[in-house]
Amino acid sequence: MLWIILLLLTIGRLFLACTGCLNGTEAYLLLCGQRLDWGFVEGPAGVPALIRMSTWFAGSSLLSIRLLSPFLLLLASFVLWKLALHLYGRRVAFWSVLAFNILPLTNAAALIMDGTIVVTTLWIVTLSWSWLLITNHKTGLLSWVFYGLLLGMTTQVSYSVGCLLLVVLAILLLRKNKCDWLGVAVSLLLLALSWLGPIWWNMHHDWLQWGQITWGSFWSYNIPSWNMVRSSPWFWQFLLLLSLSFLSMGHLLFSSEKKEQKQNLPFFILLIVPFLFCLGGVGHDNPSFGLQLVLWAMLLPSIVDFFLKREWRAKSGFVLLSIAAIFSALQILEIAPVINNTSPWSIPSYQGVGGVQKVAVELLRLRALEKDAATNPNVASATIFIIAETPELASLLGAFLPIHYPELEGAPSVFTPESPSFSSQFQLWPHYADAIASGVVDPLYTEETKISPFLGHDALYITTESFEDLPETISGAFSSVLPVTEVILQRGNQSEHLHIYECKNYQMLPL
Repeated sequence: MLWIILLLLTIGRLFLACTGCLNGTEAYLLLCGQRLDWGFVEGPAGVPALIRMSTWFAGSSLLSIRLLSPFLLLLASFVLWKLALHLYGRRVAFWSVLAFNILPLTNAAALIMDGTIVVTTLWIVTLSWSWLLITNHKTGLLSWVFYGLLLGMTTQVSYSVGCLLLVVLAILLLRKNKCDWLGVAVSLLLLALSWLGPIWWNMHHDWLQWGQITWGSFWSYNIPSWNMVRSSPWFWQFLLLLSLSFLSMGHLLFSSEKKEQKQNLPFFILLIVPFLFCLGGVGHDNPSFGLQLVLWAMLLPSIVDFFLKREWRAKSGFVLLSIAAIFSALQILEIAPVINNTSPWSIPSYQGVGGVQKVAVELLRLRALEKDAATNPNVASATIFIIAETPELASLLGAFLPIHYPELEGAPSVFTPESPSFSSQFQLWPHYADAIASGVVDPLYTEETKISPFLGHDALYITTESFEDLPETISGAFSSVLPVTEVILQRGNQSEHLHIYECKNYQMLPL
């Protein structure tokens, strides 16, 4: 019965996934997947690589981009079922998996491909295997080799997973368990090999984004201040409070006086790792949805077991489960807009941003008109490039605009404005070096100076800003900026008006 329910849910999720539109994160990851590298400013290359693989097999439709999320959730549900079955039995396993699939965040994340379900699935599998290595005294070399491969794969979507190996070793040493040191060495080697790509990528880009992509990793962990937690949106505070409650209850259950549950205490200790890094995400204005789902999935068996031990608790648990199911349905149908806004803290929506293709067509039309109307022969032969206000808008438009710029091979179709701040300037696409070309080597400087290949060219700038509110990075970087037309994007039930400006004669701003 459980797997029939999950199969029907998977089919329903696939149907809903293809009825929406791309959101900004998906569009950015899609474009990164088209230009795969060992890393990106925003994080590892695992999710873009999966999107690249999915679109290679199933085409470039919206369903092909989101195809893996429902099936990865099915895999996560199977691993959770096996784990709960081993810990508490078949009845607890059934209700744990069902409850996990009813959670609003689970359903929302399973309908898109922003990396949440990928992180959740790989963490669940790695945590489960970590627990098996701790509790199974007959683990051999192959088990540790598989564990190393799991750590390596998960590192490509979440750098902080390497801490699990350290925790496993610490628990084994404290419990004085016999350990296969050759297997441990192989796991450590495989984990180290998984870091060669990101390290090479950072060396290749002068380590510019090292602190950016490794936030929350085991060497750049930053505990957020209380003010940061307090100023975060109420929904995140609610989830954080609920996660803390889950951890507290998990501690009481796993450290019970019953002998059969004391053996589960190491499993609870393993959960401290994702919780700490989930908490660390607050310091970087990141809700860490993937790690939140990991915590919920791993602690649900103990909570379900608690409710099923008494009849009145079971009835109360069924009521809570029904409320969660109703809330999940309302969230998917966008009837609860308070959690479906454009904030990075909001629960992701499969409806995405509509009308992007029409806007892209309008930009191509204006680009052709501007080039034909140019009176300067040098400008007429030069490329007119496109700039968008935000990386999200640049990614969404870039997914529908296959523009080739002969001045810069491999350049994105749509850029973001130049920034006078060096800390954000390199994030232009997907790092700053992709948007600039080598200049003349100056012997007075230790680094080669750079110039933009679009100097003197015209551009089209698309933004939500009015003419009076244009940033200096646009008004000061062009000799003239004039409004051209307005277009509309659709975000759920809300319309977003965008202005398109004609920008003449681009000049780079001094840093």
